[in-house]
Amino acid sequence: MLLGPESKKSKFYAGIEGGGTTWKCVFADQDCEIINSHSIPTDTPEKTLQRVVQFYESCQKEFGEISGIGVGSFGPANIDINSSNYGQITSTPKLGWSYFNVVKSLEKVFAAPVLFDTDVNVAARAEYEFGNASGLNNFAYVTVGTGIGVSVYMNGSVAQGDSHFESGHMLVPKHDADTNFDGVCQFHSGCLEGLASGPSIEKRWNQNPKNLPDDHIAWDIESYYLGILCMNLSLVYRPRRIILGGGVMNRKCLFEKIREQYSLMMASYVGQCGLLQDYITSAGLPEDSGVKGAVLLAQDASLQKS
Repeated sequence: MLLGPESKKSKFYAGIEGGGTTWKCVFADQDCEIINSHSIPTDTPEKTLQRVVQFYESCQKEFGEISGIGVGSFGPANIDINSSNYGQITSTPKLGWSYFNVVKSLEKVFAAPVLFDTDVNVAARAEYEFGNASGLNNFAYVTVGTGIGVSVYMNGSVAQGDSHFESGHMLVPKHDADTNFDGVCQFHSGCLEGLASGPSIEKRWNQNPKNLPDDHIAWDIESYYLGILCMNLSLVYRPRRIILGGGVMNRKCLFEKIREQYSLMMASYVGQCGLLQDYITSAGLPEDSGVKGAVLLAQDASLQKS
């Protein structure tokens, strides 16, 4: 919801969801209410960030200065705040973006402090604060879109090892009807992202996935791979809920198909908390989880500075 100038409050925040296809930018107030928003097609880093800067400069002129900036970016990315390369996208297949530093680029323009995380981590936080993970200290959030990302919350905060998780690149057994497709990942043959991301569906069937009917075998193959992911997440982390978001999950028929695959594969080995339809479920903020989470990160940045 867009609000007018009369909604002015004392502090404003920039929340950015930097995706492989689109950069979503919102200008929000201290209650996380979105005042203005803008979507920018992902181009070269320089062109994309130039348009991001132009949007926020116009917002500042109309509403007031930004107190903090939060960025949830596609990866792999350096999210170690103590690293000299903090804010840098690393070995991405996205042309031109490898080793581009988003944080340093924004700090050159804005006086506001900047915090940086992965797009899936910030989306998971928004689901925890406002969405379908509310009240759950342990859950997994998955985004299925241009890539596949996974964030796991344990004991009320995001879990990570040496860096953020890259569960989207786990190796998976091929579906019986998919043996002639090698996937789209430039790094791994047969990884989940290469076989089940949005671009993989488009390449496999040579058409936009939106044009495929619900009864197309594409969705049986897709649900098979995502069922494997859900089973593996259940076995490794034992989350209380698995939330599936991202553009591919706008195909609603997938949820029941994934649950069926999960149930078949798990074979009653371990049970889940509650009903399966509540255990594997959709995002509560399907359009705004990324940007809302980025706004929360921007608020953290402002607090750290003060």
